[in-house]
Amino acid sequence: MSWPVRTRICLECRAALSDGEHCTWVRHTAVAPADPAGRRRLIEAVWRESTPRGGRPSLGAELARFLAGLIAAARPGSASTSPVVAVPAPLRWGADRGPFGASEEPLWTARARYTGRASAAAAAAPSPIAGTPCLAYGLWLLDRWADGSPARWGAGARRAEVLLRDGACLDFEVELDDGRVARVPAGTAELVAPGARLRRDQPGLARYLEHLAVADPAGDSPAHLPFREVGEAVLRPGDAVALLVDLQPVPDARQAGSPYREASVGALVPVGRICIEIR
Repeated sequence: MSWPVRTRICLECRAALSDGEHCTWVRHTAVAPADPAGRRRLIEAVWRESTPRGGRPSLGAELARFLAGLIAAARPGSASTSPVVAVPAPLRWGADRGPFGASEEPLWTARARYTGRASAAAAAAPSPIAGTPCLAYGLWLLDRWADGSPARWGAGARRAEVLLRDGACLDFEVELDDGRVARVPAGTAELVAPGARLRRDQPGLARYLEHLAVADPAGDSPAHLPFREVGEAVLRPGDAVALLVDLQPVPDARQAGSPYREASVGALVPVGRICIEIR
C-alpha cells in the first residue's frame, strides 16, 4: 500500500494533486512546479502584490512605494519634486512582503454527516512525514505570516496560513452508529482534525516534497512554497469518525448473480470527494 504521488498544486486553494487529478473547485487551475512555466505561474500566485477587497494596496505596499519614491527624488539630477509621482521600484519577494496562502478552503459540498468508527482491523500505512501508521492523513505546509485562509487546527489553535494542503486515505470500512457499514475507497480525501506540529528536518518531508520540485535548482528565484511550519494529522484504525459526504447503497457482490432473489444492499459508498472528521 502506498499514498498517491503529488506532482501538481492548485494555484487558488493550494491543494496537492496527482497527475490527471482535478481540484475540488472546477474553475481552479493546477500547475506542475517541475515544469518551468508552471513554476513561474505558482511563484506569481504566491508572491503577488497584496491588494485588499477595498481596492487599495496594503499598508506594506504603500510604504514600500513611498520609500522608493523618496529614494528616487533624492537622487542627483532627479526631475521629480514629489515622492508621490516618482516611479517606484517593484516590490521584491520575501524582503518587502510575505507570501500569499490559499485563497479559499476546499470545502466539501455534502450536508450529510454519518458518525461511526473506523475498522480496527483495517490495514494501515505509514503517514508521509512522521511515518505514523494510519488509514488517512492530512498534511499542511504553513506560514502564519502569510496572507490567505487560516488552517483549521481546532479550538484554541493559533492562526496559520496554508501554503500547501494534502490529504488521502486507504481502503477501509467505517462501522456506522446505525449498524450499517460504509466502505471508504482509497484516494484523495479531506481530513478535518487537529494536527501535530512537526519539525522541518523530518526525513519524510524531503521525500514528500521531491516530486513538487521545492528545491530551486538555480537558487536565484523565490521559493514557490516558502513555508515555515509543517503539520500532519492521521486517522488510526479504531478511531471515532464522522463522514461528511453523501453515501449511497451498493449491492452485495456475493449475491449479485443469484437467479432466485435480488441482490441485497451490502454497504454504503461515498458520492463525490471524501471528507473525514476525526471525533
